Amino acid sequence: MRVAIITKGEVKKMLPVEISNGILRHGKSILINSDLVPTGKMEWLKKQINAQNITPEIESYGIRIGDNGNGLVARWYDDILAEQQVAIKAAYNLLPVEIRAAREEREAISDLFDQAHRALNNDTDDNNVIRGLRLLSQAQTKFSDWENNYPLAAQKERGQELLSKADKQKSLAIGALTYDADGWLDSDARQKSHDEHMNKASELISQAKQLLTPEVAKW
Repeated sequence: MRVAIITKGEVKKMLPVEISNGILRHGKSILINSDLVPTGKMEWLKKQINAQNITPEIESYGIRIGDNGNGLVARWYDDILAEQQVAIKAAYNLLPVEIRAAREEREAISDLFDQAHRALNNDTDDNNVIRGLRLLSQAQTKFSDWENNYPLAAQKERGQELLSKADKQKSLAIGALTYDADGWLDSDARQKSHDEHMNKASELISQAKQLLTPEVAKW
């Protein structure tokens, strides 16, 4: 099972472990609570663990599930995920009915597009093309209806798409400074390409902000 090591409320590590005598073990190693180790004894402790000389004293410095003091907490990651899912569901249930309906319909439409894509590109039976085109037509019709029924949700989606395109331009801008496949561009040309991509990103972000108003963001 995976455990999350939390320090002062922040997850610092997440790794597979086993429990032996109440102590968390990762492979042949023991997860050590450094606050329990006396000054100057850490190197000795590491050598003992490496030699698999795991005595009760060695185990006394180990991390256990739960609160280990000084803000150090070890929790099963599955428990954290379960709590997050409960919180997400609770927050979702507090949303207005219309917003929930818009999101659920959009998810169903996305699934329909996925089915069409699989039929056209992955399936190999005799009817895959006809089936894929039929599913694609259904998905496109439903999406058009969805846009008309939930204009603010559709506006939010368009704004998010613009932000994704902006992120792509930023990535291209970084690459423009460091990568030249042909070796033909000098530093000035690479800088120019970088600036062009960044300008495109800024323009896309500006367009997205116009769409993503506080009212739209709720959707």
